[in-house]
Amino acid sequence: LDEWFIAEGAAIDEAIVIGVLLWGSIAFVLAVINKVLRLGLVSQIAERVTFAMIPPLVLIFLVLGTIFLGIATPTEGGAMGAVGAIIMALLRKRLSLALLK
Repeated sequence: LDEWFIAEGAAIDEAIVIGVLLWGSIAFVLAVINKVLRLGLVSQIAERVTFAMIPPLVLIFLVLGTIFLGIATPTEGGAMGAVGAIIMALLRKRLSLALLK
């Protein structure tokens, strides 16, 4: 996959960002399938690490990736990161209106 991006003339940093996002997303989807279907393919600790580490890493690489790829300016990337962090906090029930008050 990385050879395809490099062969097309993309910079190595773009290939790294896209590769990490792709494999991180695949790992997260497989962990979700494993948890929902209770397949038991990975240990509980590996599953917990996946759900704790993959979403923040994907957020970081999305912000930096959009900047490196030229899709967003640093200001826009920072705004995406802030919105993404708020959404993650809401999904994990770590943010509420009472906390904001």
